[in-house]
Amino acid sequence: MRKMVKAAVPSHQHIVSKVDLPNRHGLGRMPAMANTRVLQETAVRYFLEVVRSGSISKAAEKLSVASSAVSRQIARLEDELGTPLFDRHARGTVPNAAGELLASYALRMQLETERIGNELLALQGLRRGEGKIACNS
Repeated sequence: MRKMVKAAVPSHQHIVSKVDLPNRHGLGRMPAMANTRVLQETAVRYFLEVVRSGSISKAAEKLSVASSAVSRQIARLEDELGTPLFDRHARGTVPNAAGELLASYALRMQLETERIGNELLALQGLRRGEGKIACNS
């Protein structure tokens, strides 16, 4: 049974509706929609590296952190989203359907973030009137 509850927060913060949804530990209070702030954190960066490398230990090596740190970040992300993101096997870690969906979205968001940053830098350059002129004398 789902029960809607509005969270009371100051006007400068977002109001998040909460529902009782199953998380990986059973029923719990989960946001109706994932908080977009989650996608800016270390957990998603670590998640994407695990997807790319196919294992937590290889991802940890590439990120220059301990395997336990990567595992903690993945577990935190799974808890926040309320679903497992990987199928874990003896020979590695494979994203499940939810993991594939998140990976696709997170990669698109990384590209869009980079693009908007480049466009803002270009806009700032235009505003200042910066330019280069070369001449032979």
